[in-house]
Amino acid sequence: DPTGYTKGLLDAAGVVAVLSDEGYPQPPIAAEEFAETIGARVHRVARLEPWILRHREGTFDDLVSGVESEATDAASDPNCVAFKSIVAYRTGLDVGKPSAADAAEAFDRWKGEGWRESRDHAKPVRDFLIRRTLVVAAATDRAFHFHCGGGDPDIDLAHATPESLFPLLVDVQDQPVVLVHSGYPWIREAAYIASVLPNVYLELSELIPWGWGQVEWALEMLVGTVPAAKLLYGSDEAGEPEAFWASALLARSALERVLDRFVERDYVSVHEAERLGTLVLAGACRTLHGIGA
Repeated sequence: DPTGYTKGLLDAAGVVAVLSDEGYPQPPIAAEEFAETIGARVHRVARLEPWILRHREGTFDDLVSGVESEATDAASDPNCVAFKSIVAYRTGLDVGKPSAADAAEAFDRWKGEGWRESRDHAKPVRDFLIRRTLVVAAATDRAFHFHCGGGDPDIDLAHATPESLFPLLVDVQDQPVVLVHSGYPWIREAAYIASVLPNVYLELSELIPWGWGQVEWALEMLVGTVPAAKLLYGSDEAGEPEAFWASALLARSALERVLDRFVERDYVSVHEAERLGTLVLAGACRTLHGIGA
């Protein structure tokens, strides 16, 4: 009974819903089907990069209109709560401001190179499409998630830090942007950015559970630096259901110890500590993404 087993793990950990990035596998598992297999509600996070692959074989205009159509269609689904990009894996987070003409010229070079990823050819196209998709996200009241920080060995690590993304975040500071993984291992950079830009949110996966020995000090620094209404629990899990359970238990126990110390030091009251914990574990995510209790 795999569904019953998985639901038992989620229930034991208090996991009531999952925000699922549609990047893997391809084609993505429909949210309804995924929900049936785990026994919990699943909300879509629509990813930009598969749309680029799907529409890049035509002209540059075909690519742009295809991506914008995909984004608009995704936003028409009330269960789609956000968009996401993993451009950090492709050409880096230092997203520029290429003109349509510059992006079109780069597209021709990129296509001529057989779609070889490069910062000379692919980057202007990807940067242009990110900014166009951010416009759709703002118009449809959706948050935009960026993979930010380390990852698999093929990531562009030199341009994957929160600092790399900062100029773009300043440009779009009127709309909500989530730094997935909180820039781990560059968590202090991410905390500073989220403390000075009003609509930058930090999601805690990758640190949780893979940086398990660093979770407690990181939570103490993050909760003590960033408004808790902008900190989102996450578990970075794509396969084994046990990781949902283990991650939730790890995060809750570490956060409880951090908040206990805040109360002991007279930084916050018990009531305030409970409110902060509720925000980090569920409330901030629900509010940002328009998810009911």
